[in-house]
Amino acid sequence: KAGDLTRFLFANAATCEIDGQGRILIPAELRQYAGIEKNVTIVGVPGRVEIWDAEAYRAAEEAYFEQKSMAQIYEELGL
Repeated sequence: KAGDLTRFLFANAATCEIDGQGRILIPAELRQYAGIEKNVTIVGVPGRVEIWDAEAYRAAEEAYFEQKSMAQIYEELGL
């Protein structure tokens, strides 16, 4: 059921504090789970933002674009 799915997906959500310099302090267990070491990439997607380890995002993006041509991507987007 949809309720079960959202419950389990958001079970690891956390309230994060903002420090005096405006930085978001992500709890250690979530940084470890996400593989975040030092630098992050914040990606805006419809309805949410994602926080990635910068190197992991670069690798995922590179792998995605190696598998598809721009023509395929435009076609998927209906452009």
